[in-house]
Amino acid sequence: MLQHLLGSQCRAEILRNLFTPERKNAHLRELSRQAGLSAPVLQRELRKLTHLGIIVAEKDGNRINFSANHRHLLFPVLCQLVQKTEGCIAVLQDCFSDCPADFIFVFGSYAKDTANAASDIDLFVIGACGLREVTRRIHQAAEKIDQVINPYVITPHEYQERYKNQDHFILEVARSPKIFLKGSPDEFKAMGS
Repeated sequence: MLQHLLGSQCRAEILRNLFTPERKNAHLRELSRQAGLSAPVLQRELRKLTHLGIIVAEKDGNRINFSANHRHLLFPVLCQLVQKTEGCIAVLQDCFSDCPADFIFVFGSYAKDTANAASDIDLFVIGACGLREVTRRIHQAAEKIDQVINPYVITPHEYQERYKNQDHFILEVARSPKIFLKGSPDEFKAMGS
């Protein structure tokens, strides 16, 4: 999907490889191997993205390492675009597409855009989907994205009770940023009131 949005497979592969929390930097040959594209084609696109300031090129001995420019105005937007179309969010959406839950969302560092390579993915599930079913689906997703996923599974009734009783964890989750895989922010907000 990212390729179709950007109009270029090469550009999509560069963003997919550099604009994720797991990636710090990569040199041309490494990007070429991971993307399955020739070095000259990648080099032309990297030059364009470096000129735009989206990518940073740093010389390291006889090779150049490329990384996402964390100071660029579009950095957070590009990270979100990659995560939602190709990254862990897309994989989780696929694994939970037919899960019988009312709400499924990512919270914590991924939703706050503060995730790094060591970050776990915090997943909140509200509905009839039990822990065993969620764990099975998480196992499928974790194999694809090679990251630890921490599930928190709760029934709608339990969520509402804990919300009414001012449970600190539930209130914190309710207030914090979320990336919804199932359900909408408005429906979620209404459930707590």
